[in-house]
Amino acid sequence: MLWRKLRSMLESCLLALLLVSFPPNAAWADKSAVADARRHYENGVRHHEAKKYAQALLDYRKALSKVRRPSIILAIAQCLRKMSQDKEALNHYLLYKQEWRRKHPNKKLRFAKEVDAHIDSLGAKVRAEELKQKLAEQKRQEALREEIERERIRRLAELDAKRKA
Repeated sequence: MLWRKLRSMLESCLLALLLVSFPPNAAWADKSAVADARRHYENGVRHHEAKKYAQALLDYRKALSKVRRPSIILAIAQCLRKMSQDKEALNHYLLYKQEWRRKHPNKKLRFAKEVDAHIDSLGAKVRAEELKQKLAEQKRQEALREEIERERIRRLAELDAKRKA
C-alpha cells in the first residue's frame, strides 16, 4: 500500500516536472500550434493524474501532432505503460531518448534512471510475451500436425478396410 502511494506521488512529481519542462521554444514557429499543443498536453496531464489514461493518451497524441517534444513522447510512454501496452510503451521510451538526444545533444537525458529502468522492465516483459506467443504457436502447429497425422492414419485404415472387403 505504501509502495503504491510512493509510486503514485513519484509519478505525479514526474508529470509536474514534465509540465514545467514544456515551455514554448524559439524552434516552435507557429504560436497557435504551440498554444494548441500546450492545451492538449495540460489536458493530458489532468487526465493522467485522474488515471484516465486512454483520454490522456489522446490528448498527448494531439499535442504531439502539433509540436514534437521529448516531454510529450515521455508522457505518451508513461500512459502506454499504465495501460499495459508494453511493446508500444517500450518503443516510446526509446523514441524519447532518441528525440532528447536530437533536440538536446549536449544535455544529460532527463529522468534517465527511471526511463532506463522502464526500458529494461518493459523489454523483459515484451521478450517474455513474444516467447510465450512463439511457444503457443509452436504448440498450435504441433497439434495441427498431430491432427493431420491422425486423419491420414484414419483414411489409410479406411482404404485398407475397403481393400479387404
